[in-house]
Amino acid sequence: MVITMALTTAQAKVVTYPAPAGLTASPYYEVTVNGKSVFVYPITVATIADETGKLRPDRHMIDIPAPAAMCYFDMTGPVKITVKVLDGAPQGPFQSVLVRPLRHAIRPVVKKNTLTFSLQDPAQLSVEPNGSVLAPLFIFANPPEKDRPKPNTPGLLYFGPGEHDLGVHEAKSNSKIYIAGGAVVYGQINGESVTNVQVTGRGILNGKRATQGRHQRWFKSQNITIDGIIQLDSPSWGIKLLHSSDVFIHNVKIINYRGACDAIDVCSSENVTVDGVFARTHDDTFNVKGLTDSHGHGYPADKDGNWLPDGNRRPSRNIRYLNSVIWNDRAHALMIGPETRATEISDVLFRDIDIIHALSVDVIGIFSSDSAPIRNIRYENIRIEDPRVMTLFEIRAHPSYTTADKQMGPVSDVLFKNITVTTPSPLFSALCGDNAKIKGVTFDNLRINGVPMRSAEEMKLLIRGDVEDVRFVVPEK
Repeated sequence: MVITMALTTAQAKVVTYPAPAGLTASPYYEVTVNGKSVFVYPITVATIADETGKLRPDRHMIDIPAPAAMCYFDMTGPVKITVKVLDGAPQGPFQSVLVRPLRHAIRPVVKKNTLTFSLQDPAQLSVEPNGSVLAPLFIFANPPEKDRPKPNTPGLLYFGPGEHDLGVHEAKSNSKIYIAGGAVVYGQINGESVTNVQVTGRGILNGKRATQGRHQRWFKSQNITIDGIIQLDSPSWGIKLLHSSDVFIHNVKIINYRGACDAIDVCSSENVTVDGVFARTHDDTFNVKGLTDSHGHGYPADKDGNWLPDGNRRPSRNIRYLNSVIWNDRAHALMIGPETRATEISDVLFRDIDIIHALSVDVIGIFSSDSAPIRNIRYENIRIEDPRVMTLFEIRAHPSYTTADKQMGPVSDVLFKNITVTTPSPLFSALCGDNAKIKGVTFDNLRINGVPMRSAEEMKLLIRGDVEDVRFVVPEK
């Protein structure tokens, strides 16, 4: 059942979705949109802080579940959102709130334990009472859903509102999987050597009962679309593309808490666009890798557990991560490698991304640990709000725990353009050409706390090994 409420203007409306019967709402929040109640789901995130909200020093080594909350709806036109913070919320007595990404400049009106704000356009928000990372509320305000299929459409696997057990579903070519708003589907979706498959909807794909290691895995497949759904509790990587091409991932929300729970890994695949995604992960969030097709997973090992370099190799190229919001608990927010067993990794663009929290190793990393040359990598219009990490940017050519090749590939033509960083403490970066050349790294309009960076010294950049042609560009006012 879909409940639609018309607003005072002809173009404005809100679409809400009732939760499955028997599900208990979050004990921390109540939400209304234009006066209409929206179900708030209790969800699981990783434990990163103690009961006071202070970050745990061992947060990147543990995968203990912690509570948070989430709600979703569709909107057209401006809406008024009211959030009531309930007495049981772990942030302590409610006094203030941060709504991220900060670029939206949302400043709620706060009265007692209630906050109210207006939203003009669809957005993916993190509501953080008292500015704490404990138990945030994620609000997913979707654009209107288009082309919602009918349940009896040929070639369609349709899940209506309610709870469903899918198990492990092996998708077929020329098929569609639809998860309606108000549906919670427990299971996994795989596709091997398939074409023309769609996974769409507004509902939830939950990996809590998963029996295999990936939530969605697409191997040697083409023309795959994943649009609109929410993925929770992945057993490992959220969406894995391997030796695939022509993939479009749009408006997907991914929240994982287990170790090795990347959000989206593009592995030896081509022509991939990831657009408008929200992801909170307990490992790398957006990742590009090079993997062979041995055993379908790229990790062949000998009897002693050593990685083997066998298997077919393909390029990772023409990959776009766009218009997204990231909360990274562990490892790296934007990552290339360390598995780089490909013919090349090239033409990769990360653009218009809000990194609202980065709490572990590097914010942005490029690790050449196998033989693939890595070139033409662009980071543009990246906003980094809360980096509490070891390193801000790191590019290195050096063996890692995944290395199978004897030679590391060179890294060239890397652009950081219009990057803003807001941080209360100094952060370091590094370019380490220990085992291969790093050439042509440009920092164009990099600003830390509003200050333009003009040199390696200013941005605390370590340069070591075979590194050349590092440039700083500061636009004229």
